[in-house]
Amino acid sequence: MITFEGRYITLGDLKRRVKTRKKLRVSDLLVFNAQTNEEYTDDGAIIPNNTATGDSSISLEQLLVSDNLIEANASEDDKIKAVMFQSSRCFYPVDYARQLIGLLPLNYICFRCGIPGHLIKYCPNIGAPKFDGSKQPKKCSGIPRSFMVKVDDPNREGVMRTNDGQFVIPIINV
Repeated sequence: MITFEGRYITLGDLKRRVKTRKKLRVSDLLVFNAQTNEEYTDDGAIIPNNTATGDSSISLEQLLVSDNLIEANASEDDKIKAVMFQSSRCFYPVDYARQLIGLLPLNYICFRCGIPGHLIKYCPNIGAPKFDGSKQPKKCSGIPRSFMVKVDDPNREGVMRTNDGQFVIPIINV
């Protein structure tokens, strides 16, 4: 609840007070009239005193950088995830800390199907023969490129895949 002197407050002043009180760093704060469900959009809009305004709960991404989790308008599960992330962020790389709470790193791509948005263990293509890991050529590592020959057929015996996606075979097998 935000209290102020006078008969009204502008939307811009109300947003600044909410951000200061809740210690939010977000740029967009949505304010709605609780009785009519109408969103206030103009920063110069006048909001009368003793008006009930509701704001939507903040997202998990915003909660992860929030300084005041006690007064944040979010579910308890999201608050617990934010506490786990903030407490582990100094010990682990950021991408690993995001995985601890169930969030994917921003640049993560599933290694099974090549589609972003899910971890490999939750891939919808598990069991599909096209994406079966045993059918994929293994990655060649530790073998000098001068000992490898490029091939076009990925189904050939002993074929391996380089880091840039080309198919190669060791010279010994040729």
